Amino acid sequence: QEHPAEARTWAVKAAEGARATDDHVTLVQALIAIDHADLYLGVPVEGKYTAEALEICIANGYRPRESAARTNLGNFAFYAGRWDEALEWHESSRRVALEAGNAFGAAETDLSIGEILVNRGQLDEAESVLRDCIRVLKVSGIEFAVAYGEMLLARVTLAKGRLDEADRELVRVVDTFMGFGARMTALEASLVRAEVALADARPADALTIIDEAERAAKGEAAPLRARSCLQRAAALLALGRLDECETALDLGLASAREQALPYEEALLLKVRAQVTADRDASSAAVDRAESMRLLEELGARA
Repeated sequence: QEHPAEARTWAVKAAEGARATDDHVTLVQALIAIDHADLYLGVPVEGKYTAEALEICIANGYRPRESAARTNLGNFAFYAGRWDEALEWHESSRRVALEAGNAFGAAETDLSIGEILVNRGQLDEAESVLRDCIRVLKVSGIEFAVAYGEMLLARVTLAKGRLDEADRELVRVVDTFMGFGARMTALEASLVRAEVALADARPADALTIIDEAERAAKGEAAPLRARSCLQRAAALLALGRLDECETALDLGLASAREQALPYEEALLLKVRAQVTADRDASSAAVDRAESMRLLEELGARA
């Protein structure tokens, strides 16, 4: 339900009670929930609680929970910019899920693999992975996971230039997330929709999409602050509103660095280089070089 602060409070209480009663199953669930809540709160997560949960799962043979712990550790590595490590965690999670007979768990992990492939510009491979896992998720009847996969697939469609198709899909996906009350994930999909509007030379529409989605999120979107600032800055740049653009870039870079999000930092630096190119070529060159360095380290398309 994307209420991370409340979730964390209950997870900590659950972990305390589970330790006191030697309840390993509940302790695993609680430890995973603590790290997951911190991620939603915009806190850089190393995954120490999830790593402990993984050790408990391995020691006790809790295979489905082991798969979930591995997926989450992969997600933490992904956000921190360690994408090769993230893929290793996801592949191991997928293997454990299949060994445990949990095809749905493997398909959920494939969503994370697909997202990395999209960010790296491996579009055909990403599309294949995403279509396969969406098919499994639909059979499982888990609409939220299906919608997330369709959002990622819309990013592929956008990158391939099929803008109208991407926008139609994203409108439907946003409605699905809002129906679940998942305002933060709805914002994430709306930011992709704003990117479609920018690609279609409609920066004013992009700003409207961002504004409406942020209002709907009601301040619960800390992990997406840097990405939101990125799309806002790109729209303001296209409109020639440079002072506002630079304000958005400053806020976005501060969030990206505070939350240790190198991918978002790289993209923000790339936009800032465009803004400052005419008046300060040397600073723009520094930003461009740093952006390229970060993207190359991630294996992402520059």
